[in-house]
Amino acid sequence: MDLVPCSLCGRNFASDRVERHEKACAKLAKADAKHQKRVAKAEAKKRELELFKKKEEKIKKQTSRWRAQHEELQQALKYMRKVKKVQQMGGDIRMIEPPPQSNTDHLVPCPYCNRKYAPSMICYTRVS
Repeated sequence: MDLVPCSLCGRNFASDRVERHEKACAKLAKADAKHQKRVAKAEAKKRELELFKKKEEKIKKQTSRWRAQHEELQQALKYMRKVKKVQQMGGDIRMIEPPPQSNTDHLVPCPYCNRKYAPSMICYTRVS
């Protein structure tokens, strides 16, 4: 018995059966190619959806930080109006409660001077 390999899949078959197998193997390869295209399209859509969700989350984080910063600004302005009013009336500003604390969680402390900076900024101070 003489075995001949299939030109598509590499499996060995008898010389009189190889032609019949190659026809069936070609059909299977064509169907598999279609399946692979569908899988690739589905994976591409999934990756695109993941990227969209990441961008959406990033935008939500940015807007929520903006909202918090805006509220802090409004509180600071309100406090300054109180101080100005007390000064105009001739009162002592030490009697007013201290100003509201601002949220600095988004800032990164400098390892040298311990001041807080935006993540994109670099602290140029050095320890002497």
